[in-house]
Amino acid sequence: MPSPVPEPASPPSGRRLLLALIVSTALVVLAVISGRLVGRRLAPESNGPNSTAPAAVRFVAGQRLVYKMDFDCAVASNFGAIFSDAPSLLMNQLFDASLQSEMSVTVLESDAQHAALVYQFRHPQVQFQAEGQDDPSQSQLIQASLAQPVFCLLDRRGRVESVRFDAAANSMAQRITCTLLAAMQVVGPEPDANSQAEWEAEEEDPSGKLIAHYQIESDGTIHKTTLRYLQPKPTKKSKTIQLTPTIETQGEDVGTLDAGGSLIALSASEGQSMSFQNKNVGHGVLKLDMQLLRKEEPTPGDLALLRAARTEQLKIARAVRLYDPPSPEQADLNVQREALGNATLESVLAELAVAEEKTLEEKDITQLFLKFKALAVMRPESCSQLGELLIQSKTGSLRMQILADALESAGNAQSQAALAAAVLGRTEDPKAIQLLLPALGAVESPKPQTVDTLLALAFGNSDKNIRTTARLALGNVARSLGDDSPIAARKIVDRIGQELKVAAAAEKWELLLTLGNAGSVDALPTLRRYTDDPAPNLRGAAFWALRWIESPDADDLLTTKALVGDKDFAVRLEAVRALRFRGETPNNIGAQEKALANEAEPQVRIELLGNLWEVRESDPQIKQIVEKAEANDPSDAVREAATKLMEKLQTNP
Repeated sequence: MPSPVPEPASPPSGRRLLLALIVSTALVVLAVISGRLVGRRLAPESNGPNSTAPAAVRFVAGQRLVYKMDFDCAVASNFGAIFSDAPSLLMNQLFDASLQSEMSVTVLESDAQHAALVYQFRHPQVQFQAEGQDDPSQSQLIQASLAQPVFCLLDRRGRVESVRFDAAANSMAQRITCTLLAAMQVVGPEPDANSQAEWEAEEEDPSGKLIAHYQIESDGTIHKTTLRYLQPKPTKKSKTIQLTPTIETQGEDVGTLDAGGSLIALSASEGQSMSFQNKNVGHGVLKLDMQLLRKEEPTPGDLALLRAARTEQLKIARAVRLYDPPSPEQADLNVQREALGNATLESVLAELAVAEEKTLEEKDITQLFLKFKALAVMRPESCSQLGELLIQSKTGSLRMQILADALESAGNAQSQAALAAAVLGRTEDPKAIQLLLPALGAVESPKPQTVDTLLALAFGNSDKNIRTTARLALGNVARSLGDDSPIAARKIVDRIGQELKVAAAAEKWELLLTLGNAGSVDALPTLRRYTDDPAPNLRGAAFWALRWIESPDADDLLTTKALVGDKDFAVRLEAVRALRFRGETPNNIGAQEKALANEAEPQVRIELLGNLWEVRESDPQIKQIVEKAEANDPSDAVREAATKLMEKLQTNP
């Protein structure tokens, strides 16, 4: 039985993966470096080893604390290092910001659930440098923004829930303020926690969501450490790989609380670096010194004015969190603007012409691709000309590869129209179609013209290879539409189902693969029927097609019907491969452990071992299962596969 395509979508090229990484992280690096450099250890004032110090900062309505503050943060980032060891202007930033000011913290409201605070910088003095040069205009913008009150809401444990800035607040001023709020954040234990001496808390800083560990010693010292940052869950729609940055931090921070739970001092001096795949992309140094100058008694009139101002801010100002990254759309636009710079259509075409005469390394091709992608995004009117050039490009040439990747990755209506036109213009060129059709099917947010083009080729073209490629691409499109346009996705799935009813036997297999690429729960009834088909290749395709469907019924069919009930080892093999895409549920893991013990076919046992190895952290018995297979399995191939897995444990525990 032929094996279905191994992936539900055409895998993005290395250039598109790296670009997706930049879009998702480039604008976060400054926050990571400048935002998570404080709050490592807090030490409250102690009156002796038997004293009882507060576990967190306490807030009393009407209280006002005034601090002297000295803050400095220097940050350098260069995401071009991902592509090349040489210096690059791509996302290259260098700045130094310093702030000296008095800061008052006034508690406007406080109850059992929340505390509402207002932060005011009194006579802030700001100095800002970019690329080693003073930037007086930016300094003035930051200074003017910091002169406006900042309203903050904390939960009952002291966690910052939201911040509201003046509508005209400068973005750098907001970043500085959020960094300071994160530094001052001390999240206490749950009131009903078993231990009030040691606890964990989920909180945020400008770098992201994290788990922090707190511990109080007998002398009243509070230790705070960051255990880990929480990674966002990938969406079903995502076709890109998200890489986790490596962050290294040096230095320590020391704070002091008085007996009433007020923060009276905080001193921080830290350095931090970030790297991706052993490429350093950013580093920073932060220094912060805060000293409580005095406690004031605000007048009733002053409190009333501030409370009224907060009420007005609740109506007009957007609430932001300490971790408030730009939307993917805004991040993408910012990246494209940086990548394009002053380049024009004519200049990037000239660069491409020169590149076609040379043998380029991948990093150089990537840089060129980034410019074309940025051109398609920032100047969409250029897409039609790029599409015409794609039609004229030599099959398999550097020009064809870069233009197809750039138009696919840009993903706007104009780039999709240009790519669709190129597909229709190259239908007599099978090799070109094998490149262009998967690119059209891999766009992130398919437009109606893209769907119509693929439908026409999938069910109206006489060339079998074009039909097959278009159908698989159409399944990918249905999956991409699933979250944002479920009705459009359902129409595609229904059309494929109707075609299955009348298709010849030779075409049913590829239509089942198309449903698998769609990953739609609407396809489940059709796929369920084909899991009983007398033809093993159709049963295998139906089980493989369940891999993306978000339904417990899909898990049940794979584990109960396929692994246990199907007599054909090739069908069981497809089910095991599909399970690798499923959730790490106890039922799925347990079913595969049981199947491994009873499976007669070595190739299936090898796939089962691989699946279980991927989820070994979820079940401590898996390591012993693999060790047993390494020692006792009757198949040389299975023992060898188990040995390779155990060797990985030595190099990557």
